[in-house]
Amino acid sequence: MSSPETLDLRLAERLRRANLISEEQLDSVRQMQEESPSSLADALVRLEILSHQEVGRIVESLQEVRFVKLEDMQIDREAVRHIPGRIARMHRCIPVRRTGNMLVIAAADPTDPKLLDALAAVTDCELLVLAAEPEAVEHALFIHYSTDAGAGRLNDNSGRIAQRSENGQVWSIATLWPHTLDTFIDHDAARRARELAKQVAAESPEPIDVPILLIGEPGSGKTHLLHAIKTYRATRNPLSRGLLWSGVELAATYWEYRAAGQSNTLRFELRDRECVLIDDCAGAFGDAEVESELSELIKHCRSTGSHVILALTPEQHLTGPATTELRTTLAKGTEVSVGAPQSEALMELIQARVGVAGSSQLFDTSERVESGIGWQSVIESVKLNSQTKS
Repeated sequence: MSSPETLDLRLAERLRRANLISEEQLDSVRQMQEESPSSLADALVRLEILSHQEVGRIVESLQEVRFVKLEDMQIDREAVRHIPGRIARMHRCIPVRRTGNMLVIAAADPTDPKLLDALAAVTDCELLVLAAEPEAVEHALFIHYSTDAGAGRLNDNSGRIAQRSENGQVWSIATLWPHTLDTFIDHDAARRARELAKQVAAESPEPIDVPILLIGEPGSGKTHLLHAIKTYRATRNPLSRGLLWSGVELAATYWEYRAAGQSNTLRFELRDRECVLIDDCAGAFGDAEVESELSELIKHCRSTGSHVILALTPEQHLTGPATTELRTTLAKGTEVSVGAPQSEALMELIQARVGVAGSSQLFDTSERVESGIGWQSVIESVKLNSQTKS
């Protein structure tokens, strides 16, 4: 199948998923294409279903190269068998996994003009090429194809990607210590929140009423859980499309796109996700238009089976949004409390995590947590200091 035909199919599928085009509109577009051969994007503009700017940005989003960290992934050996070693080594690429008829490829230089032709010559699978660090690709080639005379070393023209997608396809955010489900310190007051986070992270088929509202005081671990979900899903599945924003970011971005006349572009970017995580969601409250957009996003995610998690403090939850529409939408979700452990339980956790010697440094834990620093982060910082001193 030619590249334009593939792009048309992907564009139609994703616009349908985002509820930005109806079947009747799609029929009209296809009829126009039959009468006057053109791309789906051009037909959408000519029929005034989407603006030229909106279509252009959405198509650009579909074509953006995503980045994958090979060191965090388990490469599927069955996928590797689809590409001969000589092709993989010549074009510095490694098959990562096969999903249906789609073969996911990680490449040191996904912009290589000969890459797709070379891959298409040896497989009938549809191809999705992701970017990866050249050193990681070289290591994967060494592991999965061995090091014969054709392997070679990467040269200075390694095709390192200078810029990675920032539209939400890439989740990576650096933190001082990793925010994962394993580093989330479990205790009775947060156990249910952690279990639900694990279900969302693992894309469990068990039904959960969305949105999930994580309700807890500042520093209770809500942000940690959101980042843990992001980290797990992004490293487990390179095709995962998710979004982690704050409520303030959502509101500011809404008005930025609104002012540019590209509201449908933002709707596409928001709805074309399997998981939407919004920290400090109250930052989006108080603006009727933003609240309406958030309500529609949640309803859309319900209909598609996507996950939505919103983090709020008890006070923010009690005050709630300004509009009845969003209040009603949130009321249909799942409320989960995230609390800090009681004093005795906290000291037991500290001693188990840090040790008796390190626990003596935590006399000011309550003050530091009340200042907005998560108590789990306080424990991790003391643990790090204790290890450094020893």
